[in-house]
Amino acid sequence: MVVTDWGAVQDRTNGIAAGQYLIMPGGSTRGTISMLSAIKAGTLSEAALNAAVRYVMRFVDCTSRTENTSAVLTGTQTTGWQSPLRRTLLFC
Repeated sequence: MVVTDWGAVQDRTNGIAAGQYLIMPGGSTRGTISMLSAIKAGTLSEAALNAAVRYVMRFVDCTSRTENTSAVLTGTQTTGWQSPLRRTLLFC
């Protein structure tokens, strides 16, 4: 999953077009309007935006269905390569 660092993206439209899935922090009305305008103008494909959304939704769905979810969410996972967090991320 390609996620930005906080505040690193100046243009969300270019980020999505370049393959980013999640831009942090989210929630910018300006960024949303920019992406919708780019789709209308044809400079960002709706397919690219949909692909990013689908990827994030699949990741959320996968991580919420694993046996390791409670350990990941509560921070009780063990360390090392066999930790529930690492196993969850590898299989999602």
